[in-house]
Amino acid sequence: MAIGKRDRTRSKLLIAAQELALEGGASALTVYNLTERAEMAPGTFYNYYRTREDVLDDICALLVMATRQVVSQAIEGLTDLQAIVATSVRQTLRMAAPGQDIGHLLFDASLPTQNFILGMRQFFRRDLEEGMGNGAFQVVNEAAVIAMVSGSSYGVMQDIYQERLPMEMIEDIAEMTLRVLGVEAVVAAAQARLPIDFCAPPKLPLIATELLPPLGAAAR
Repeated sequence: MAIGKRDRTRSKLLIAAQELALEGGASALTVYNLTERAEMAPGTFYNYYRTREDVLDDICALLVMATRQVVSQAIEGLTDLQAIVATSVRQTLRMAAPGQDIGHLLFDASLPTQNFILGMRQFFRRDLEEGMGNGAFQVVNEAAVIAMVSGSSYGVMQDIYQERLPMEMIEDIAEMTLRVLGVEAVVAAAQARLPIDFCAPPKLPLIATELLPPLGAAAR
């Protein structure tokens, strides 16, 4: 399917936004800076966004979708929900390896990351509910577990990126996650250490035409 002009223009704006955020943090994302970097007239910005905060939301959406895309590659072929969750945790945490652009954008650029955490929560909820339905997981308070796992995963990503936790601890964290979901200790330890071909974190800038839903026609 051909990519429309509006989607290409939005993608240019979001490429500029990521570059500016990596260079100067979220505060660098002024309308003037964005449109100058994207080589377009300042008024063009308002055909796509009302405020710079809307741009920040789309950057977080790109990060969520890029993470999910990489996780989907890592879990391809797996059918056991325990293995899927453990592998998802391991791949997600690897996205924040020290020195990676994604970690820099998430933890150094002062982005409002609430939407990133909410996106992680949405995907975890789906796997948890499926696992509860087939007996793979035993959870008493679903909402509490979803909040705890998604929030702590973000915190662990930050600690890994900032080298407060070593990468070698990722498997232990995946094991602990399964234990919170009611998986027996021996099984959790094994599932958290399955041999997996993990994917490298994607390079920035992320491309909106590849990751975000297409825009509709411009309002008349």
